[in-house]
Amino acid sequence: MKKKQKEIKTARRRLKKIAKFHMLFSVSLFVFYLTLSLVYSPEFFLSDVHNKFKALADDTIAITGKVLGPPVVPIVSGNADCDTGAGTLSVTLSWPADENSNSFDVSRDDLPVVSGLAINRYTDSLVAVGTTYNYMVTAHGPMGAGVAVSEPVAVMTPAECAIVLPAPIVNIISINGKNVASYVGTSEMTELRPTFSGTTNIPNAEVHLILHSEIFSSADIQANSAGFWSWTPPIDLSLGTHTLFVSAVDPLDATRTTAASQDFNIVETPVSNNNNGGSNGARNSASHKTAKSAPAQPETNKPPVVPAGGMPLDFSLKLSKDTVYQGKDLTVGLRITHLDTHYENMPAVVRYSVLDEKGTVEENFSDQVVLHTGEMIDRSIPVPTYYKDGRYGVQAEILFGQYDISRVQSFSVLPLPVLNFGGGVVATYPEMLSWIGTTALWLLMALIIWLLLFSREYWLYLHALRHITENNLARIGLFGDRKRKGVSH
Repeated sequence: MKKKQKEIKTARRRLKKIAKFHMLFSVSLFVFYLTLSLVYSPEFFLSDVHNKFKALADDTIAITGKVLGPPVVPIVSGNADCDTGAGTLSVTLSWPADENSNSFDVSRDDLPVVSGLAINRYTDSLVAVGTTYNYMVTAHGPMGAGVAVSEPVAVMTPAECAIVLPAPIVNIISINGKNVASYVGTSEMTELRPTFSGTTNIPNAEVHLILHSEIFSSADIQANSAGFWSWTPPIDLSLGTHTLFVSAVDPLDATRTTAASQDFNIVETPVSNNNNGGSNGARNSASHKTAKSAPAQPETNKPPVVPAGGMPLDFSLKLSKDTVYQGKDLTVGLRITHLDTHYENMPAVVRYSVLDEKGTVEENFSDQVVLHTGEMIDRSIPVPTYYKDGRYGVQAEILFGQYDISRVQSFSVLPLPVLNFGGGVVATYPEMLSWIGTTALWLLMALIIWLLLFSREYWLYLHALRHITENNLARIGLFGDRKRKGVSH
């Protein structure tokens, strides 16, 4: 009996030592992670913690969405088809119709292919022979926040197919996620800074946009390998009718070019008011005044009325390097290659925007400059350590008078390496810190479980001391009248 009690005490001491070591190691590791993360970048620490708990938050949002009736997750099927007669190779995707979904986005290998699709079918013609593509479809519901994302579907194209280069096409598919490709008439919206997106059958096409409004906006962007392009005007537009002109040029053959245009109307946000006089009349009057003050719009498919010879300013955009490490700076150079004489010495604003792979603005910087022909404008743009590795873009805009002219150049962000194990295996600072953080958080969770278990055991111990005593045992008859040896009553 004594031997067994001794073994129990020894096991308890050993368990306490393990628990104490666990606590010290967990707390020390978490403090180490916290210190390194804050020294490396406070933004990285916040981003890393956010990413670790994002899965739990996403699950919660998904459960809430189901209660509110979100779109059904699309079950996508895909087939590759080689039409030898037409000389075309394509991948056709389809999924069941869903009354809770009013638009769909399609991505290929994590890159957008089309946005604001109104039907449950899509044909991707920008594919190569003998290649496997992974497609995902995102369904958007009428509730705005309700979305459903399909599982990735892999489709492999035939190893051989004689392809005839098709005539170039460019389409404006959606404005602010609303499909306008099959819309009859002029699309109306209340957003003053809508996002335009479309497709072209020219991979990596050079896309030139001109927005004819009170302010002429001109932009040069690049479509991705799937022919998808997206652009948001840098300034708010006025109420009234506007026209967007889009042209796409094959970067490998300048003779392959195509153009399209789209009219749209920005209207005032409706205001609920039971009184049909007063405020309603004032609102109509304001809208009429805005529309009247707007410039006359050109006919569709004709270039906007701009000064003879095109835009009064043109500039080139170059980056100091195509790749940059996290936490380093990227030098951006602008050279004004053309400037009309009456705009010489005119003050202007140069605005720089860092865009992620989906076109979302990450950072903004602005400089005041004076315009001169041949002027070289340099700007150092910091690349924060919390940027994920991947492709990004720098958009540079020059705003002066009634003009806004922009250019975009892409670059890659690489993680800062710490250890190189050879064979292409590299450990980076963010990865190392993230691993330490994950380990520390799991150990802290285990420590909490340890503390709960020890608290329960301690409570049971106190409860036993309070209620299981010799007097209580004697009172309930577990001890007889015979006195125990060595025990006095």
